[in-house]
Amino acid sequence: MERHAVVEAQEGQEYNLEILMTNEKPGTRFERPSAGGVRLGGQVVRDDEDTSIADAVELAKSVDIPILLTGLSSDYEYEASDRASLVLPRRENELIQRVCEANPDTVVIIQAGMPIEMPWLESVNTLVYAWYGGQEAGRAIADVLWGATSPSGRLSLTFPKRLQDTPAFLNFGKTDRGIVYGEGVFVGYRYYEKLDCPPLFYFGYGLSYTRFKYSNLSVPAVFPSSALGTIGVSVDLENIGPCMGSEVVQIYVSDLACSVQRPRKELKAFDKVSLDKGEKTTCKIVLDKYAVSFWSEEDEQWKAEAGEFAVIVATSADPRDEQLQAVFRIERGFTWGGV
Repeated sequence: MERHAVVEAQEGQEYNLEILMTNEKPGTRFERPSAGGVRLGGQVVRDDEDTSIADAVELAKSVDIPILLTGLSSDYEYEASDRASLVLPRRENELIQRVCEANPDTVVIIQAGMPIEMPWLESVNTLVYAWYGGQEAGRAIADVLWGATSPSGRLSLTFPKRLQDTPAFLNFGKTDRGIVYGEGVFVGYRYYEKLDCPPLFYFGYGLSYTRFKYSNLSVPAVFPSSALGTIGVSVDLENIGPCMGSEVVQIYVSDLACSVQRPRKELKAFDKVSLDKGEKTTCKIVLDKYAVSFWSEEDEQWKAEAGEFAVIVATSADPRDEQLQAVFRIERGFTWGGV
């Protein structure tokens, strides 16, 4: 547990700080005592948040492009601990909103390890979600802001608009002891797309300083009726933007005639391709049994049913980002076990 103390410090004066820590043996049920550790840090005390936010607003008005870096730290999120809210602490949301209103060219940089609510999003001109980049995070962020590199990251999870929209909201905490996984396979983007409830950002979303064009999707008409079968999918990708960049080609598959309730589409393969300005290439991806199967409780095996499947090439799980689509079929269904 953290302990805080306020110290009056004078410039040029040295101060001795003494930290006393006890690490008692936890008991006979442990083979050895647990390790101890301590962290010391400090910052200027800001008793008047109104004044601090007002100062930030005035500073934003006096520069061409304000850069506002905020978010979360290990004080709020860390291993083996879950946050109960997606709201930024204290008055961070107010700070972002007011600074962006003062200067519409504000660049907002968020460092965090999880999704957050963004009530100010419509007021933000530029948003960089930097996550936790380690000791070189500052250099990496600067390279992106100054154009030394073109960003090419994609979200590895979906950002909800609010906590109440999450798939597990009504399932988690239903009992005082057990955990109910009532959402089944409808987690992440599968849930939001199935309910037609758009989140803040879909899985796979990301922007770049360049643009890419997809064309010539090629998919075989028939998937072999065997767990050993595969099909090769190819699509042309061209960098039509002003600079070099990388694109994540995302391949989703939709089971068009399944006997059980399935997500509208599921990510089954992806490839990251780097292209110079004007360069064009053909991406080749193999789909196997995992792309067409689901776990059948009735058969107690993985099952691929006969019918039609759609291959969807997209830049994210957002239905609006779907680029190309083609259909193949399985003429005779099959089952398989193991992994």
